[in-house]
Amino acid sequence: MESVEISVIVPVYNVEAYIEEAMVSLLDQLTAGVEVIVVDDGSPDGSIGLVRRVLERYPQWRDQVRIVTQRNAGVSAARNRGIALAEGRYLAFLDPDDLLLKGYFEALGAVLREHPEVEVVGFNAIYFTHSERGEPRGTRALDIHREPRHYRAGAPDAEARMAQVIHSGQWYVWAGLYHRRLFDGREFDRTLSMFEDAMLIPELYLAAGEIVCLDRALLGYRINPSSAVNSVAERQLDDIRRVIARYRELVRAHRGEQRSNHALSVFCGLVRDYHFTLQRRYPLRRAVEMMRGEFALLIEGRPDLDQALADHLAGLEFKRRSLFRHPYLYNLSKRLALQLRALSRGQRPRIA
Repeated sequence: MESVEISVIVPVYNVEAYIEEAMVSLLDQLTAGVEVIVVDDGSPDGSIGLVRRVLERYPQWRDQVRIVTQRNAGVSAARNRGIALAEGRYLAFLDPDDLLLKGYFEALGAVLREHPEVEVVGFNAIYFTHSERGEPRGTRALDIHREPRHYRAGAPDAEARMAQVIHSGQWYVWAGLYHRRLFDGREFDRTLSMFEDAMLIPELYLAAGEIVCLDRALLGYRINPSSAVNSVAERQLDDIRRVIARYRELVRAHRGEQRSNHALSVFCGLVRDYHFTLQRRYPLRRAVEMMRGEFALLIEGRPDLDQALADHLAGLEFKRRSLFRHPYLYNLSKRLALQLRALSRGQRPRIA
């Protein structure tokens, strides 16, 4: 096989119902210079058998696909194993219940040709509920990047561009292509059961010398009712609190530097996600109190951060700012909007 440009890492555990479609979406558009590393995380079902059967239909790619097996250690350990084995200059990630959309490698290859020094390529995705013959159905947009962005360290407007890039506050490992240099000394935290992406991916962005963001969807993210992200246990809330604490400390430690401002943007995005996650477990009043508690920890004993936070919130668009400043009104307006949408579709609105 010729030199490897991109390594795609696919962790596999108990995904017998979905892995065939995921692999087909990948192998249908595989190209020279791309390797695939399938990490069997001790899956007890027939997932890996299905992977092997799919590979039999693509003999031309046999030398570009590796299957490695380990004892069950979780998705972070599986991804870390794939990273350690990868030979590509760039790393991409596909979860085994998701789909690569058509044109994935074509779009990424075009960016790499135009920006040979790029270190992160971010892109959008779509949510989907089911699929028919490998095509996503029940879709809606996941617009992480609402317009194309380009950041290069050292440019006159570099800090403003970085602020725009990280403003979305949505940190999914599968929504990007990453130079392997960024993983030197970094890996996914094996002790996190959720939000392992949010712990690591912002750091990759902040460490990158050049970033290109596409406003194009390249991946389909399956909304799976049995997925861990659709149920909330206290341990999972502990995980996101750990991630928030990590970026809170970055803000406090680097005050006066641009790194602190960017970390503050990440922090606020994580607190927003925390609030929405809390609402799936607690009444609204409790969720609001816990969200405000995170801000209190940020500014505790630091009047300089109190002002920095106020300045940051003032710069947010109205919808996002209102969540933090007027959470009860925000949630009321959101509930009314959902009820109006249901009425417009001829459905009976839920009264909560």
